[in-house]
Amino acid sequence: MELIIALCISFIFFLVLAASYKKIGINLSGEKTHPFALSVIIQFCIFSLPGVIIISFLGYSSARYYGISDANRLTIGLWYVYSLVMYFLTFFILAGCFKFKNYSKYAGEPLRYSNNIIHIKVALFLSILLLAIKLFFSKKAPIFFLLEGDFSGAYAARVDIQTNPQLYYIPYFSNLISLLLIFQFYFVFYFYIFADRKNWKMILFVMLSFCIAATECLYETQKAPIIFLMFGALFIVYLRKNAIMKIAIPVAGVAFVVILLQAIVSGSGLAEGFNSAADRFLLGQNQGFYHIINSIIPDSKYWFTNFYFVERLGIQPARADVDVIPYLNYVAGLDIVNVNSYYLGEAWSMLGYGGLLISPFIVAAAMFTFVKCLDLLIGFSPLFFIPYSIYLIPELRINQSFTYFLYGKDFVFRTLMMFVLFALITGISSLFIKRKGI
Repeated sequence: MELIIALCISFIFFLVLAASYKKIGINLSGEKTHPFALSVIIQFCIFSLPGVIIISFLGYSSARYYGISDANRLTIGLWYVYSLVMYFLTFFILAGCFKFKNYSKYAGEPLRYSNNIIHIKVALFLSILLLAIKLFFSKKAPIFFLLEGDFSGAYAARVDIQTNPQLYYIPYFSNLISLLLIFQFYFVFYFYIFADRKNWKMILFVMLSFCIAATECLYETQKAPIIFLMFGALFIVYLRKNAIMKIAIPVAGVAFVVILLQAIVSGSGLAEGFNSAADRFLLGQNQGFYHIINSIIPDSKYWFTNFYFVERLGIQPARADVDVIPYLNYVAGLDIVNVNSYYLGEAWSMLGYGGLLISPFIVAAAMFTFVKCLDLLIGFSPLFFIPYSIYLIPELRINQSFTYFLYGKDFVFRTLMMFVLFALITGISSLFIKRKGI
C-alpha cells in the first residue's frame, strides 16, 4: 500500500510540474518533449521521491534505514521536500528568463538519409573497432562470467573492477571509448527514427548498435546503465509518436527486464526479483543520503571531492558516500566501495546545515547551465547533439553527487570528449565523401 501511495503522489507531482513548465516552453510530455523530462522522471519520480515518502512520511520500516530514528527520518524528509521545491522553482525562473530555443526548433525534424548515412556507418565502424580493442586488452569483465553462469566469478570481478579499474579499462582513452560505445546507439537510433528513408540495412545497423551499447552498459553488470539506455530509446520513440499508450508495452518490457536482471544477478526467482528491484530502486537510492545526514559530521576534508586535477595537486579528498558505509548495517559483510546519495547528503558532509540550505539553488543553477549549453550545441549540430542531450541529461547525477554540480568537471570533460567524437566521425566521413566524389 505504501508503494502505491508513494507512486501516485510522484505521478501527481510530475503532472503538476509538467503543467507549470509548459508555460515557459519546456514540454515534459506531448509534442517536442524535452529530455529534462527524463531527468525529472528517473532522478526524482522514481529514484528519490517515492522512497522519501515511504520512509519519512508513511512510517515504513526498512533494514536499509536501521539506526536512524523516526524523528530524524522525518527531518531529513522535510529537507528533501525543501530541496525539491527550491530546485524546480529556481530552474523554472532561470529557464523562463533564458529560454531553450534550439531543441524546440530542431527536435523531431526529418533527417536526410542520403546526407547523413555515412556518419552512421563511421560511428558504427569506430565502435566495433574500439570495443574489440577494449575487450582484447582488458581483464575478463564481470558480464562474461555472468554469461557463463559463474555468478560468484561475476561478483568477484565486479568488486575487483571497482577497486582496480586500471585492469579493465584502457588508460587515458577509457572514458572516450565508453562515451562512444553508448552515445552511438542514441545517435544511430535517433537517425533511424527520424530519417526520411528506412531500409533493411538501417534495421541491421540499429540491432548492431544496440548490442554494442548493451555490452558496454552491462560491462560491470551494473543495472542502471542499461535501464538509462532503454529509457532513452523509449524517449526517442515517444518523441516521434507523442502518445504514451503506444510505448506502454515497451515501458512494461523495461520494467520486466529490470526485474529479470535483478533476479539473475541475485540468483533468485522472479517474485523475489520484483521485491528486490522495488527495494533497490525505491529505497536503496536514498539510503546513503539519509545515513550521511544522520551519521557523518560535516568536515572540510570533503570539499575537494570531484575537483579538477585534485590528484595532481597532491590532495586525497575524502568521500562521504564511502565513509558512511560502516553505518549501514544492511550492507555489513558485503564488498561495496560506495553507496548512492541524493546530492543533499554530500552537501551536508561539506557544509552542514548551510549545505542543506544553499545546495538546491547551486544544483538548479548548474543543471540549467548544463541544459542551456546543450541547447546551444544543438544549434551547432542537431544530428549529433540532440541524441547527446537525450543521453546525458537523464544521467546528470542528482542522486549521486553535489560536487558534480558544484564543480561541473564530469559535464565539462564529457562534453569536450563529445567534440572529439564529433570531429572524428565528421572528419572520417568527409574523407569517404571526397573519395566517392560526393
